[in-house]
Amino acid sequence: QPTATLNAGGCAVIPGFVDPHTHLPWVGHRAAEFEMRIGGATYMQIMAAGGGIARTVADTRAASLATLVVETRGRLDRMLAHGTTTAEAKTGYGLNLSDELKQLDAIAELRRAHPVDLVLANAGVSIDKDNSSLHDFSIIRKTLDVNINGVFLVTKYGGRFMRDCGNGGAIVMIASLAGRVGLQDYGAYCASKFAMAGWAESMAIDLHGTGIEVKLTLPGPIETEIWDQPGNDPAAYAGPFIPAVECAESIIDAMTTDGFEFFVPPFFPGGLGQVRDL
Repeated sequence: QPTATLNAGGCAVIPGFVDPHTHLPWVGHRAAEFEMRIGGATYMQIMAAGGGIARTVADTRAASLATLVVETRGRLDRMLAHGTTTAEAKTGYGLNLSDELKQLDAIAELRRAHPVDLVLANAGVSIDKDNSSLHDFSIIRKTLDVNINGVFLVTKYGGRFMRDCGNGGAIVMIASLAGRVGLQDYGAYCASKFAMAGWAESMAIDLHGTGIEVKLTLPGPIETEIWDQPGNDPAAYAGPFIPAVECAESIIDAMTTDGFEFFVPPFFPGGLGQVRDL
């Protein structure tokens, strides 16, 4: 039974906004940098003066969890007032394990207490040179830390929260064809994507019967500017590429289709089949 009646005469009733790709939890501000930019300072000059992302990282690292929650809650209140009801929330301003976990703790607390639905996200990384070289293990470590440990932590927090809520849902892991087919000079990257596929399979089994589905999507090379970034080594791969819009549409289709494993697009060379279920 309804508990209240609202008069919407002369108004428009629309769905709430979905705000993607927000790095929601951080502390501090960089308002002073606007004046520097207006004065002609480049971003690198601002960084050299102690500003830029380094300033936000330092402020976020120095903040307590309670401070981080309070400042993030204020942002969520403003977002809700302007019509956002769902937001993708990324960490990223800690750049070390303890401070990234602190941001995840803040998101978890706000998911329990705030009316805006928060969706956890983790973005992977590749290195633009041989990331299999044992002469520089830091490259391998960085790739594995972001692509594996990041996925472990985000899905652990998100999956536990979804299970406790009891409303079901879906966890979508976007890996790569490199998680099923090895690539020359990209051993660490491929290893991280193979590990992600194995993690997804295990999580799907662990969550069976909870109403939470786990989806694994495996896109091929996507047509973006990343292939031509200044300073990158020449790409060993010359095509074909998947248009970014087509890739996004294929991922959405996977989210709404029965099955576990989806190649994007399904006919891409190297794909092992359109859909595989567990």
